[in-house]
Amino acid sequence: MGTLLIVKDGTFYKWARFQCPCGCGQKQVISLQSNHNPHWSIYERNGTITLQPSVHVNGQGGCGAHFFVRNNKIDWV
Repeated sequence: MGTLLIVKDGTFYKWARFQCPCGCGQKQVISLQSNHNPHWSIYERNGTITLQPSVHVNGQGGCGAHFFVRNNKIDWV
């Protein structure tokens, strides 16, 4: 997948940052904060990361990639 950076404040998850795994180079910043809309949930287990729900890269210049991050791997939709 590449590098997935998780931004935390103590034990509070704030953001996930990564480049689109399709190779387009677009940087993604998704909120892990439940008071933001939209936001994603993060699950850490045995050194692996899973994000819910899926990530859809869109917006200005977005490539349209759609995928899940499950156990540190990309599952394309």
